[in-house]
Order: sequence, then structure tokens, then C-alpha cells
Amino acid sequence: MDDISYKETKRVLLVTLFLNVIVVVLKVSVGLLINSLSMIADGLHSLMDSISNIVGIFGLRISKRPADKSHPYGHEKFETLTTIVIAAFLLLVSFELLENSFVRFIENTAPEITFGAFIVLTFTLLVNVFVSDYEHRKGEKHGSRILIADSLHTRSDVFVTISVMVGFIVIKAGYPIADPILAIIIAIFIAYSGYKIIKRSTEVLCDASVIDDEEIGEIAGKIKGVTGYHKIRTRTVGEEIYVDLHIMTYGDSTVKEGHAVAKKVEKAIRKKYPHVKDVTIHVDPTHRVVRP
Repeated sequence: MDDISYKETKRVLLVTLFLNVIVVVLKVSVGLLINSLSMIADGLHSLMDSISNIVGIFGLRISKRPADKSHPYGHEKFETLTTIVIAAFLLLVSFELLENSFVRFIENTAPEITFGAFIVLTFTLLVNVFVSDYEHRKGEKHGSRILIADSLHTRSDVFVTISVMVGFIVIKAGYPIADPILAIIIAIFIAYSGYKIIKRSTEVLCDASVIDDEEIGEIAGKIKGVTGYHKIRTRTVGEEIYVDLHIMTYGDSTVKEGHAVAKKVEKAIRKKYPHVKDVTIHVDPTHRVVRP
């Protein structure tokens, strides 16, 4: 991540942190006031947005450290690691909500739904829509996984808040059981969001393939002088993509000729995939001369 992307990502996280804190305070305060477990759950879900912003800022700062002897590929994977921390928080909150929901089933208490609660939910809904769209656009623009992951979490807030508003209508109609049921649904929703983040992040940490091997091979195969290719591997370190592959050249090629062919392959790959930071190519001359 370059300096401009780093500064912009940090600025986005600070802006969204400020907005998320406002949303949390409003939802939790009103939820406690009217004794609504579903609204408190919605507030806790939003609290995870605030925590993820803080963790994101911390992880971003570490990931920006330059490569050193102990970390020759840099520290950018720390950003991916922070998204797993975010997911862990989500799973913890989900468990707490499930526990409290079952308690509410036993107690069978009904929240006191007010018009003010609807106003607060409507306002926070609009804030969440703005934050989610804002983060996702900036994340796509600057190639920031942490912004995209956070925007997905915030987007889930939108659907959660809408479900709480619908639940309030059901409760007003005389079905208070809707409150703990909604809280359970929200808890499951939060847990699923955590699962998706963990799945995406572990793929990066475990060096899962990023680009299809055949796509890289097709690019290499079009370069004059390449007679074959194999051992194609791709992975990510932070936001950057690394490509390793072997290409085969004519058996009578000189080292200089082989190097020139490799440089053309590298240039073609970088042109197709701008986020590729490094291309390592091993040249294997064929055993016999097969020049046309």
C-alpha cells in the first residue's frame, strides 16, 4: 500500500469510527431506556464496527512498516491478521447475545416501544448506509481489504436495523416474543459475518492462490520465445500480489536471451494485473533445439 492509499485508508477509518461511536451511543442508550434486547443487540453489533475501526487503525500502522531482515516481505499481512481479531470480537458478541436472548425467553418481559426509538433507528440506519457505501468505495479504490471487510460488517448493520424496526411493529401489535427472537437472529447474523471474515483472511495468511494458473500461463505462452510453462504460483502479502513461475525457452538460448524473454513475460503479467508487486521467473531451457 502506497503512502497516499495508507493516509486515505487511515482517514476513512477515523471518520467512520466517529460516526460509529455516535450510532452505538444512540442505539444502546435508547435500547436500555425502553428495555429492548433487540435494539441493544443492534447497538452491540454497531459497537463491533467501532472496535474494528480501532483495531484496523492499529493494524494499518503496523502493516506500513517497511521490510526488514526478519520480515523480508514486509509487515502488510498484519492488516489481514487484524481482520481475524475483528471476527473474533464478532463471535464473542454473538455468544453473549444468544445467552441473553434465552434469558429473556424465560423472563418473558416486553420492551416499551416509543416513537423516539423509531426516529433513532431511522437516523442510525441512514448513517450506516452512508458509512458502508463510503468505506466500500474507498476500499475498492485503494485496494484495502480492511476497509472492504469493515464495510461488509457495517452493511450487515443496515439489515439488522431494518429487522429491529420491523420487530418493533410486531411487538406493538402484541407479540413481545419478537424481541428475543430478533436478538437471536441478529446473533446468528453477527456470527456469520465473523465466519466470512475469518475465511477470507485465512486464505490470505495461508497463501491461497489468488490468480488462476491458466490465466498466468496463457499470458506467458503468448510471449515469443516461450515454449512452455509450469510451477505457477500466486499469493498475496497485504494488498500486493506475488507471482512465481517457470518458463521454458529454446535449448540453444543464451542466458541473456532467456533473461530478455523473462522480462517480457513479467511486463505482460504486470500489465494485466496492476496489483502484482513482484514476479519471480525461473528460466528452463528445453533439452533440444526446437526453434521454428
